[in-house]
Amino acid sequence: MAEQLNNRLCSFRLDRTKANALLPGKRPAHTLNSYMVFQDGQLLLVGGTPGADDQPQTNLQILHNILDLQMDPQAAIEAPRWSHQPGTPPRHQVPEKLRVEDGIGDEVIAGLRKRGHDIFESERLSFGAANVILRDPETGTLMGGADPRKGCYAVGS
Repeated sequence: MAEQLNNRLCSFRLDRTKANALLPGKRPAHTLNSYMVFQDGQLLLVGGTPGADDQPQTNLQILHNILDLQMDPQAAIEAPRWSHQPGTPPRHQVPEKLRVEDGIGDEVIAGLRKRGHDIFESERLSFGAANVILRDPETGTLMGGADPRKGCYAVGS
């Protein structure tokens, strides 16, 4: 029986003796994720991204941009990104590298190289995709952001 159910469940195992076995009551590790953020018991934002190994990395960067840097959803999504590759097994078959989009900054890239990272520079808006809806806690107004990397749109009424 095949161990790989589809290309995003590559870590799930059908062998019952493995730690990441697909069994009732277990929660095998995977990167299929979206998120909801609550503030004072009220929904603040929802978001997610397709994108294979970039999913958790993209979500982390967007949450940081919105929550820590106070960017609006669209600015948070359009900000330059980085991605450590490969993100999921089999890591031994692919050399590790850190992809960075144009706009990260030459000083940051030089510092990463000095620390031993193998940097691959990508064109601006070249990888990942994300969508976010942010709810203003005071007014309830919804603001959307959609990733131009994949031709997404935020539409409201």
